[in-house]
Amino acid sequence: MESQLLYEADPKTPHVLRVWLAGKDHARLWIGAGAEGAQMRLLRFRCEERVFALRLDSADSREFAGAERDEALAQLELRRALLQFESYAWKGAELTRTAALGALGSLRARFDSAQDTRPREIAYLDPQGRVQDSCRAIRWDKSGARPVPAALELWHAEERVWKETVKRVQPTSFVRDAFLPRDRLGEQPGTGTWKVIQTPSPEYAARRFPLPADATWESARKELERLRAEWAPRLSPSGLELEDRGTLELDEQLRPSFVVLRLAKLADSLPEGFERVAGRSAVGTPLEGFDRVQPGALRALRERVPAGAKAGSPYVRWALEPSGTKQVLLLLSWTQAK
Repeated sequence: MESQLLYEADPKTPHVLRVWLAGKDHARLWIGAGAEGAQMRLLRFRCEERVFALRLDSADSREFAGAERDEALAQLELRRALLQFESYAWKGAELTRTAALGALGSLRARFDSAQDTRPREIAYLDPQGRVQDSCRAIRWDKSGARPVPAALELWHAEERVWKETVKRVQPTSFVRDAFLPRDRLGEQPGTGTWKVIQTPSPEYAARRFPLPADATWESARKELERLRAEWAPRLSPSGLELEDRGTLELDEQLRPSFVVLRLAKLADSLPEGFERVAGRSAVGTPLEGFDRVQPGALRALRERVPAGAKAGSPYVRWALEPSGTKQVLLLLSWTQAK
């Protein structure tokens, strides 16, 4: 998201705000008077649970802690609510709704009417319920697939900080290094942590085949090979193909429970037993081999599922390559509660 800012204290000098967001726990916020790197005023990074600032007089970054960290996280959450409003578990009356932020406090959204899908105001409240920062007089651009902010005012308590005009909102790819200062790029995630990535699951067509209760990774993969060999020639006359990846659905104990055959492309007419599966949000963690599919990895994924959303069964996917290290992606998708 890129915006032009007019500060109340200096309305004759336009500034630029750029924000990058990836899921719940990766964010980058830059404010300057021109292109990035020129007359930088503010730069914040969030990478998972860590928050950094880049000093204006040095290339060395500083990691926030305590109240300073909480303040930066709250500011990033307020910005995320503008772009990912539907990802929060909003509760309350029709015209005023709140979303809990755990130890940080909460967000409050105020609407003009019960029919509105987006609020006119979003405020951050500290744990004592006091309003700190708020986005007011929000105007929404509803011309696209989902509403995005077009203009707003940023307030701190009862003092207006700036007027903001949004220039563009567009998707981009997720790269973890984009959310770390340059002097921190060599650092690895902490021991015992799992690298979780946002990986939306688009609509597809598939058929599920149940596995025996005592199925193992080896037997499940052999059954996948057998089913692929059986179905590939059955699909060929219709011009359909199976995708070149393996998929196994797992039970809650992470044991293989279903072989899933997916079509490489959607078709208007589906073969026997194949069904369309609607697109969903999903998170995944890459693992070096099937033996790394462990409960800790699944817990890390469940922590990223929004409150109130309905998570599906975990599943694994991998490239069907004849040789090489077998990297497996453990995934968990969800749908929003109606």
